Amino acid sequence: MIHTGQRVSITAARAWGSCTAYGRIESLKTPAELPDIQGIEAAAARKILREWHVSHVAVITYNDGRRDLTFCALSVRGRWYDLRRQELTIEPAP
Repeated sequence: MIHTGQRVSITAARAWGSCTAYGRIESLKTPAELPDIQGIEAAAARKILREWHVSHVAVITYNDGRRDLTFCALSVRGRWYDLRRQELTIEPAP
């Protein structure tokens, strides 16, 4: 299992082959632990995450060689996905 502060490898399958980046888990929370955001109905967001069977939401940072980037990944039934529903493999970095 991954945890906050951990260095990880993130691999995504592409039509032309897989792509791997190395980053860091900035936050890892269950939907119930997510903070409320002003202007967003938190109960509705948590309900959607529950309907999608999301067990964890990770905020991950990485550098693409030009700049630092941040994205969210969702753990659904033991598999990780980005917000475009692209399946990811997230593992502790070697």
